[in-house]
Amino acid sequence: MAERGKERGFRFKNGKDIEYTVRFRKPDRRLNADGTCASPESSNPVIHISPYLSTRGELNTAIHEFAHAFFWTESE
Repeated sequence: MAERGKERGFRFKNGKDIEYTVRFRKPDRRLNADGTCASPESSNPVIHISPYLSTRGELNTAIHEFAHAFFWTESE
């Protein structure tokens, strides 16, 4: 879990050299999701992953959202 006032995160580039920021922050509640991935066409592509997941849940969510970053045009 993130320290108070300090958010975990990092950056990476997908296969099309688009840089994403990964933040361990709960996605918008209205989405009812453990993770989200912004379009690679957005001005600052970001992936949010809930910091309240188990280690396995965090890994599964990260893999799922990273797949979106690399294969944006593919269906869910």
